[in-house]
Amino acid sequence: MPKRRALPPFIHKRRKRYYAVLEIPKALRQHYPGRQPGKNLTRLVRSLQTDSLAVAGRRAGAVVAAWRSEFARLRNEGDDAFFYRRRLQKTKTDAERQQVLSEIALAAENIRPAYIDDDVSHHRAAEEQAAEMAEDFAKRATGQLVGFTDHLDAFLERSGATEKTKAMQKSDVNRFAASFPTVQDVTHEGVQRWVDALGVAPATIRRTLSALRGYWKYLQRPDVKAVPKEFQPFTGLDLPKPKNGPRDRRQPFAPKDVVRLLIASKEEPELRECRLRPLRKS
Repeated sequence: MPKRRALPPFIHKRRKRYYAVLEIPKALRQHYPGRQPGKNLTRLVRSLQTDSLAVAGRRAGAVVAAWRSEFARLRNEGDDAFFYRRRLQKTKTDAERQQVLSEIALAAENIRPAYIDDDVSHHRAAEEQAAEMAEDFAKRATGQLVGFTDHLDAFLERSGATEKTKAMQKSDVNRFAASFPTVQDVTHEGVQRWVDALGVAPATIRRTLSALRGYWKYLQRPDVKAVPKEFQPFTGLDLPKPKNGPRDRRQPFAPKDVVRLLIASKEEPELRECRLRPLRKS
């Protein structure tokens, strides 16, 4: 008796039909609300509309790739849009450009909502969300939109900073990108609101803005041209002033205060020990 062919881990069979299936990482499940209020999806499921395993294998590959690309985008790791953008920039003929544009259109088409079964495939909210995601992907892939972190890895490679500094710069840029996914989202007013809402120490704000200014300057390089040279959204900001000013610094004792301490030390054992302890030479 012939052995039953094992299915790939991302393909399931239900009632003679094949489905693409992918587990959602726990950290990202908040982005995938379920059908019941307060419940999130734990995996993505989509009908492949076929009872042929060979066809299902081809279709599932594109679907799972689109899902994984979306996971990467939600982690601020970038996604296939940047890959296609670079390919489009390197094309030398109209035929090559049209080929890449066709691939971008196909990749955008595969960005569809995940469904538990075919009965909910016309869920309006999911369809609208998928349409927005597909439009955003196509715009970033064709350069109409530029993901804020698209050039982050290249910037860090050229920075010449220590690994510790690079890690801090990457963290600062990713924190900002969570509120400004594309460079087109960045405005001076928006950056000011973001700074006002950070709620961290002024020194941390200055360090973060320093990293963002350095990265923004890289985006303005002639070989990158991701943002206009004259646009400087990270300068001229109203920053919070340090709470510990000169008036809060520790002041030396006045001579009369020293005398009072010496007198009081006679009745306080701890102060008396300090009084009798010889001073260390600096």
